[in-house]
Amino acid sequence: MKNKRNTWLKRAAAFVLCAALVLVTGVFPTRVQAKSLDDLKKDYNELEKEIEANQKKLENIQNQQASNAEKMKLLSSQAEAISSQLDVLNSQLSVLNADIADYDREISALDKKIADAQSKIDKIDADIAATQEKISERLRATYMAGSSSWIEILLESDSISSLLLRIQLLASVTENDNKLISKLEKQIEELNAAKAELDKDKKALEEKRSLLVEKKSELDSKNKTLSSKQSAYNANYRQISALMTSLDKSSAEYQQELQRQYRKRAAFERQIDQLISGGSQGGDNDYYDNGEMLWPVPYKNSYISAGYGYYDPEGDGTYTMHPAIDIVVRENGVNVSYGKNIIAAQSGKVLVRGYSDVGGNYITIDHGDGYRTYYGHCSKIIASAGQYVEKGEVIAYIGNTGYVTGPHVHFQVMQVKNGVVNRLNPLNFVTPPN
Repeated sequence: MKNKRNTWLKRAAAFVLCAALVLVTGVFPTRVQAKSLDDLKKDYNELEKEIEANQKKLENIQNQQASNAEKMKLLSSQAEAISSQLDVLNSQLSVLNADIADYDREISALDKKIADAQSKIDKIDADIAATQEKISERLRATYMAGSSSWIEILLESDSISSLLLRIQLLASVTENDNKLISKLEKQIEELNAAKAELDKDKKALEEKRSLLVEKKSELDSKNKTLSSKQSAYNANYRQISALMTSLDKSSAEYQQELQRQYRKRAAFERQIDQLISGGSQGGDNDYYDNGEMLWPVPYKNSYISAGYGYYDPEGDGTYTMHPAIDIVVRENGVNVSYGKNIIAAQSGKVLVRGYSDVGGNYITIDHGDGYRTYYGHCSKIIASAGQYVEKGEVIAYIGNTGYVTGPHVHFQVMQVKNGVVNRLNPLNFVTPPN
């Protein structure tokens, strides 16, 4: 019975131990040992290959930019030359249009004069026709009356003088009619001569106008050809300009990526140098698979001056949560932290840098997957908001800004889930050298 009980207790203990291991491995990040020098060199060489490939791509893009810049310069020069030619053509066309308009006005004035002359000719023709009609009627009447008319003249005349006067009046009327007709015919002749001169002048103007219109047509055709060329140059310019915009964007992206890789290479070089020289950022630091965070103060003689958790600052039984660790650098027991480097515990983007009455100068880095790190009380921050920083890159210097009793860095690790910020124990992510 006792053996069975011991067996049951052993099984229960084993079950509890397994459950505890599952819980521990599920809650806390798994620690892995620091990379070896060979591993770092291998990663460094791989990074060098990536840098070389990106440098070649950037060089190719820059060559394309230079070539397209020359093309744009040539197209711009050609378009300007065509624009100058078009300006000259448009000026000539403007003069021609003005001259044609002048000729049109002169021709219109001549048309009016010709129309007036024709109107006068038509009126005189009508007067002549009317006079001739009267004479014809008078002659017809005289003819029809025959000798009786003369007998009437004799009978109605009371004397010889009266008879002669009547005969003279009759002859005078006929003569006046003939003179009037001759005068009117002369006027028609003069008007026709004037009209002929006007027609001649009009024809001369129309010939000149025709020459101008022909020249204008040639200039219009040339203008159209040049405008078409200019449109083609402008279209090519816009196309190359759009390509240049794309190349500029690609160039900026590659330059940004190369800067990131250069910083990463520098971080590798620091780690390799420290491993070779036995520095504090070599084997003394552990990495973690949820971020592989580095100890943020890269000095062997750095210590935790205040830990994570609740503490009684006044010793009166009132406990306050300290959601971070405070780190100092000491030499011979003296705090020599001020101005020492603070490095990024993990690669990421600077979310914010600012100042608060309590935290002083502070900087927060977003590492992705909801993880962030916070560094407070800095004397100076050198990383910019929005900047991507590599793990191990110097981001600030230790100071005593804000509410402090001495220089140190206030280091927090946070995880944001569903908008809720959880401040985690930094010692689950970093290992102090002491």
